[in-house]
Amino acid sequence: MRQVFQWVVGRRLSPPQLIILSYLLAMAAGALLLSMPWAHARGHRLTLVDALFTATSALAVTGLTTVSTGGDFSFWGQLVLLGLIQIGGLGIMTFSVFLILLVGGRVRISQRLLIRDALNAPDLRKIVRLIQRIFLFTFTIELFGTVLLYLSWQGQLGWQDAAWPALFHAISAFCNAGFSIWDDSLLRYQTHLPTLLVVMGLIILGGIGFRVLEELFEFLRRWLGSLGRPSQGLPLSLHTKLVLVTSGVLIVLGAALLLLLELPSQASAPWPARLSVALFQAVTARTAGLNTMAISRLREGSILVLMMLMFIGASPMSTGGGIKTVTFSLFVLSVVATVRGRTDITAFERRIERSAVLKANLVLVMSLVIISLGTMLLSASEHFSLRELAFEVVSATNTVGLSLGITSLLSDTGKLLVSLLMLIGRVGPLTVVLALGRRLEQGSPVRYPTEGVIIG
Repeated sequence: MRQVFQWVVGRRLSPPQLIILSYLLAMAAGALLLSMPWAHARGHRLTLVDALFTATSALAVTGLTTVSTGGDFSFWGQLVLLGLIQIGGLGIMTFSVFLILLVGGRVRISQRLLIRDALNAPDLRKIVRLIQRIFLFTFTIELFGTVLLYLSWQGQLGWQDAAWPALFHAISAFCNAGFSIWDDSLLRYQTHLPTLLVVMGLIILGGIGFRVLEELFEFLRRWLGSLGRPSQGLPLSLHTKLVLVTSGVLIVLGAALLLLLELPSQASAPWPARLSVALFQAVTARTAGLNTMAISRLREGSILVLMMLMFIGASPMSTGGGIKTVTFSLFVLSVVATVRGRTDITAFERRIERSAVLKANLVLVMSLVIISLGTMLLSASEHFSLRELAFEVVSATNTVGLSLGITSLLSDTGKLLVSLLMLIGRVGPLTVVLALGRRLEQGSPVRYPTEGVIIG
């Protein structure tokens, strides 16, 4: 792995090109492994397109599937799938550098630059420490999640049979992958509060981002070390505040809207069950993809709410996708500032750099363009309704994994297109644009005169 990594770095490709190339190579390797006979359940075989689709979905931590994860794959096939999910959740470049550190190698400056671009990390000097923290947080949280799910399920499944489902779903939930070894996902645990709380906790921890996890960890460590005096705690950064506030608002508002819109269809269900289902779906729609309700039976308004949550997605430096919570919050803040006639965009008594706002708006617009083009192209090869196709494209582009039931019915052309959308969603639209062209100029010596235009 180290020799391959160094060979690729030496090809003088740009960091965005290297990131995309690493995913393409991993997709090919994953598809090859999943197409092996030992990866299939007895009496089942996968086509090459289905193997490529599944490998891409796992590496992109999406969760869309054209086959049954529990029915068509053997234990070894599921193990390969879980490995792809773990690598995809952490990031291929991050995983490669971790292997270099594991065998005692040194991380070169070129490799640090790759990790910085892949993770959007601000400080090049702390890359190695960041990777060590990422793996520590990941494996610790996944271990606790596995134990808690095992304790919740061993009474029903048995102490032996509960171990593998607990491990698989803990990793899938933390990586925001959406894969389940059960065809009904978590529908059987729709009202099982321990399961819902553990899975929601894993999804949220994986979705808020490793930088936020590190800040919260340091905050709690210093707070506990000062005998509970909050004044001695570490001040949270603007990034962490934006992530926590935006995530909380999206979860509460999303759950409230789903609860309100689905009232007529759940009139016979008790209120605790309605609340738990709505809350879980609001959490999982933001790139996780595990579900406790039949998505295809939801009302049109609820489908629209889910699409909006999927579009926004998780947070930067997380295992999830979407345009990210910080991108959405900066867009909202820029709109508010414009309406109020303010030139500065502020939040929590801090002024936000205009370059960050422009980048956020660019990501939002590019994502909308990709979703629009993807929907148009998919409608040319498939016969499903625009509602079903648009939902599928939004789910794939934002690496969510929810579907209205058409994924397995797509043609080979449709499956390849959705695979491409999942890849774009995982690496990010900006990475794709930078990989296709030259690095953007940092500035120009020529300044042209300004002239006004009419807007609106």
